[in-house]
Amino acid sequence: MEVWKKYGIEVQFLDEVRGGLPMSEDLVEKFFLEKGLSPQERAKAEQALRESQEQSEIPEAMEEMEKVINIFAKDNIGLYLNGYQVRAALAEAMSIQKSITSWRQKLQRGVRVLPNRLYLRREGAVVKEADGMDSMVVHVPYMGRTISGLKLVEFVVRPSFTCDIYVAMTGRGKDRSPIIDRKTLRDLLDLVEISGIGAMRSMGYGMCKITILYEYPPDKSEEEKTERRKEKKS
Repeated sequence: MEVWKKYGIEVQFLDEVRGGLPMSEDLVEKFFLEKGLSPQERAKAEQALRESQEQSEIPEAMEEMEKVINIFAKDNIGLYLNGYQVRAALAEAMSIQKSITSWRQKLQRGVRVLPNRLYLRREGAVVKEADGMDSMVVHVPYMGRTISGLKLVEFVVRPSFTCDIYVAMTGRGKDRSPIIDRKTLRDLLDLVEISGIGAMRSMGYGMCKITILYEYPPDKSEEEKTERRKEKKS
């Protein structure tokens, strides 16, 4: 008896995707609090952040400037996004898609994204370094006044990644089905395509095209259609 339904997806970014990990140690705790991660997710994210800070090199001229630096997660294989970033995008889509009841519980208990490290690729090869670093002036309200500073953000142009979305099965016998079916998942992914994945989505970054490559176990109705096609050909 299958406990999970697995959907394999490919995400192709349409333009830039941006790094969202803080380079500054002072901003790390604020970053994790904003993400609302589970203890397990936080432990993995902290490990990824430590590795990324060690592997990233910032030019000396930039280090002396008063700024905030956002980088990509990075290890000895290359740059990657975290699985929780896909779950965050799905959570946002679920909050919009009113047809899903008790969506918070379903997402928390019945949806998993694997692997945890989603390596960015171009033309089949893992991206080793960011394509560049963009700069922008940011204004932050603080203690009744506005503080201005420079924000530097790593970016990669039109990479892709693949991952598996696991959805818990519920019910018994013939009534057994995933808590989120393929049609509903497709609707959610359509929303994610526009809202984006990764950092600075509110500014239009991270928009993408998402393809469902396969599902396992396959939908029975689709299996029956395939069998009927085979019978007609024979």
